[in-house]
Amino acid sequence: MTKCPWCEKEVPVEEWSDHIDSHKDPEYDKKLIRESRRQHITPPQGIDKAELVSFSGCIAERLTVLPKPGEYPSGPTGYMARLLKRRMGLEQEIYDVLLGERSLDEFFSDATRTWDKEKQKVARIVSSCLKRLHGKETKELREEWEEYLRRLLWLL
Repeated sequence: MTKCPWCEKEVPVEEWSDHIDSHKDPEYDKKLIRESRRQHITPPQGIDKAELVSFSGCIAERLTVLPKPGEYPSGPTGYMARLLKRRMGLEQEIYDVLLGERSLDEFFSDATRTWDKEKQKVARIVSSCLKRLHGKETKELREEWEEYLRRLLWLL
């Protein structure tokens, strides 16, 4: 017997797969995805440009690829809900880098470890999101991050 983490019911091992399937709810997952489009971390003091908010959201969304609704057990503690919470945490990490509270090295190290992605893939995601920064105010930031990405990819 194994205890189900979603309902705390004791389930025989041979019935485990069917039991887990009973927790899958594609409609609930779709609802979470719809709601997540409006849920973002409130930008901290110092992040007042819409471009920077969009930039951090872009990176967070592209690093957290969501599974198909109903692919994993659903509910408030289901995989989709946990992944969407982690996405919001990632937005905060990006804000920390933008505010100078974390370094790009720390961010890339954490992103590759946490999201199980190679640095090259994370660099490509960040690079594609950097293209959203067009304003004069963000030019310096864009150039700084692009230079970091060039050095990072050259070292790999």
